Amino acid sequence: MVTALRLISTKTRGRALVAARSFVAGERVFRERPLIVADPLSLPPAATEHSPLGERLRARLPLGPLRESCAAEGVRYPLLVAQMLVTSLTASAESTDGPSFEAFWESASALSAPPPVERPARWSLHYELLRESFCDPTAKILGAEQLFAQG
Repeated sequence: MVTALRLISTKTRGRALVAARSFVAGERVFRERPLIVADPLSLPPAATEHSPLGERLRARLPLGPLRESCAAEGVRYPLLVAQMLVTSLTASAESTDGPSFEAFWESASALSAPPPVERPARWSLHYELLRESFCDPTAKILGAEQLFAQG
C-alpha cells in the first residue's frame, strides 16, 4: 500500500499532514476515532462537579446571543471563556473541596490547541457578547463591569 499522507514542517504553520499522492474521489485516506464528542454549542463541563453557586450563575446568564453567534460561525472558544469566567467567579466562594479554577483551566488547556498568535477575526464581537452577558443586570454579578474594564 502506498502511503497517502506525509508529515512536513513549515516555518509559518508548524507541522502539517499533506497528500503524498493523488487520491481517487471517495477514497478513504485515513481513519481515526474521535477523542472527544460534544455538543459544540454547550458550555464545556468544569474539571470537577458543578457547584450550586456556579449553576445558579449559569442559569442567570443571558447567553442566547453568544450561543447564536457561535452556532453561526462554528466556534466554541467564547463559550469556553464564559465557562472559565463562571468557574473563576464562583471558585473563590466555594468550600475547599469544591471546583477550582486551576483544575478547570488545566483540563481546558489539555483539550485545546496552543493559543493563537493573533486574535481570532471575530473575537471583538464575541468579547462584546460575553461582556453583555456577564454585565446584564439579570445576571446580578457584582463587579462584572470591572472584570471587563479596559485597561
